[in-house]
Amino acid sequence: MVMEKIFRGNRCFRTICGVGSVNRLTIMEKEPDASRGGRGWEDVMVLRGLIRIATILFISFFLWDFGSCRSFRLEFVAPQEGEILAGLVDITIRFPDRLPDWTTIVLNGIEVTSLAIHDGEWVSIPANEVAPFLVEGDNRLIVSARSGDLTLPIEERRFRYDAAPPEVHVTSVTPGEAPGTLQVEGYATDTAGVSEIRVNALPLELEGIEVIGEAPEGTQATVRFRAELPAEEVEEWTAVDLLGHEARFTVVAPGMRFRKGAMIDLGAAAIDAIDDALNAFVSGIENPCALLTGFNPIVSGTYGPYFYQVDIEEAVCAPPLLRFAPLPSEMENRVAFGYTMSDLRLSLTLSYGTENGEPQRETFAVAVGTTDVDDEIALGFDEAGLLTALSQEVTADVRDVEISGLSESTELWLESLLGQDLESWTASVMENLIERTFPFVVEEFLGAVGFEGSIPGTPIDTILTLLPDGFRITPESIFVTLTAGVTSEVEDPAFQEGFGSLYRQRHAPASLSGGEEAEAVSYDGATAFSDNLLNQYYALLYHGGGIVLETQTLSIAAYPELAPLVSAIERLGGPTGLEALRITPRIAAPPAALFEGGSGGEVTLLLPPVRIAVSGVRGEEEIPLFTLETEGEAPARLFLRNAYLTLFITGVPQQTRRIRPESHYRLPVSPLSEALLTLERPVIEALLPQITMTLPLPPLPGIDYRVVAASTIANGHPGFLTLYGEISER
Repeated sequence: MVMEKIFRGNRCFRTICGVGSVNRLTIMEKEPDASRGGRGWEDVMVLRGLIRIATILFISFFLWDFGSCRSFRLEFVAPQEGEILAGLVDITIRFPDRLPDWTTIVLNGIEVTSLAIHDGEWVSIPANEVAPFLVEGDNRLIVSARSGDLTLPIEERRFRYDAAPPEVHVTSVTPGEAPGTLQVEGYATDTAGVSEIRVNALPLELEGIEVIGEAPEGTQATVRFRAELPAEEVEEWTAVDLLGHEARFTVVAPGMRFRKGAMIDLGAAAIDAIDDALNAFVSGIENPCALLTGFNPIVSGTYGPYFYQVDIEEAVCAPPLLRFAPLPSEMENRVAFGYTMSDLRLSLTLSYGTENGEPQRETFAVAVGTTDVDDEIALGFDEAGLLTALSQEVTADVRDVEISGLSESTELWLESLLGQDLESWTASVMENLIERTFPFVVEEFLGAVGFEGSIPGTPIDTILTLLPDGFRITPESIFVTLTAGVTSEVEDPAFQEGFGSLYRQRHAPASLSGGEEAEAVSYDGATAFSDNLLNQYYALLYHGGGIVLETQTLSIAAYPELAPLVSAIERLGGPTGLEALRITPRIAAPPAALFEGGSGGEVTLLLPPVRIAVSGVRGEEEIPLFTLETEGEAPARLFLRNAYLTLFITGVPQQTRRIRPESHYRLPVSPLSEALLTLERPVIEALLPQITMTLPLPPLPGIDYRVVAASTIANGHPGFLTLYGEISER
């Protein structure tokens, strides 16, 4: 009867062996066979029965202990191993056998268990809660759980997140072999991979695109392309990744219109200037790492019934060595901002315990051998024409971590709780902290040395504004004279002279080189006419934030300076009822712009040849009016009065020199500089020679001069020309 009760009570035995119930045990009820030995045979039968029962019991308890009755598994429903996510998804985990007593979920080194929603056998974290912890590219999800006395081994899933369109880099734009064509070369990168590149909404044919190579597996897929296309017919390029994200871009070529928003590559001297300025600033801070205490708690979370929190009590370090450097040539338009720091020492407090218990606190020390941080910044121009950081990607590498001051039991408990050694965990926490906070640290550094603006997601937009308001110039401080002839589709001398008269009344400066009065200067009609329009055009666009050489439609209502021009056109027999003037400038490949000698403290900046076509707009109708064009290689001249040159070394004005009339300064700038800076690098290199400057300054051994030329214009109107290059002794 005892065995019968055991079998009845063992649910697993009944289920596994197909025994619905055990009503009786009959082993001892069989009548003995006297012919086989009477009592002896009875003993044998009893022994066999006991062996059979023991065997069944052993198998039953074995299966109950290790079989399906004690199964504890988890299933990753989303995301799957190796999956590429095009958008945000819920993290979903299922426990099909039994519910966990507690679960720990870690995403990219940050515990997110507190965000989880438990619904029976399902555990999920909503997509909107997941978003702040996802990173573009590789992501790592770790889950552990416990039910009763069963603990799951740590489960890990790696997946990729690709919410961004491809990044496109045009590395070369040159004339094609056939007349009227351009050969465009570049590459596109994307986490998921680039599926196609389109021009004017049509995919490039296979013979028009050459796949030169792809990045190794596990990194961003890179497709290089080379295409020869008709120059005038190409309006828009589009790169598409495998998930359907699109990136639109334009290609700027010599002789084509210049477009706002193109990216450029900073010169080495500008990079060095920023590097020196930042290190000069940081070296004056006694303990720059003290700001780390402002980000407490650096980590907190729960693990089963326990909570834990780590705070920085004190952080001490020597000034780090900052870096602001261009990336390799294949990463054009990007710079790397970062720092290397050694001998960082932290005093931290660990608080831990259960909800109902008294929290325990231990103070311990962390010494970090080396910390490297890199902030990769993509540069471009914003709508105002200012150089801007379009995006940034921060990565940190913390090495040689040593921990002291923790009791052995606490350290063992923490390592068991975290599933890894404490040094590795501390390094990963610090890396995550740095990657989250470094953009704000960059803000503090750059703001302190005069850099302004904001990177998306932080208050830093303009990485490089060495001079506060950029280059601004007004009609009162600019005077343009074309030294070559002017062609015009309007041959009426009265028409041309009308503009000359208007120019002399409104826009001539008080004096010219040599002190002559503007009204005393002899003008022929064509020159005066061109002076007037060019001067207004330059002044209007400069006053609005910088010249961009693309077709401009200027509303007469918005620009009252244009009203006299329109009145003169109507008075002289031109079209009436015009609503706007459309100005289409073209610039030829210029010689190097030069400061010419002058007198009376005035210098002359030579401008490249320009051709401007002007048409009137009336409703949907566009009516050609006239064309201004400088002939040959003869440049125009811009007179800058009271101009000064300021030399910046380590971000602080060190020397100020008046620009001497007998000195020649070779510059890659002009009143068209804002437009030229919006070009892609290959175009700039095609248009302008390598920058060189020769200044009458004493040599400073071992120092590369970083140059910013600032011209102070008359009447209190500041104007700035920014130059980046090396200075050589004359």
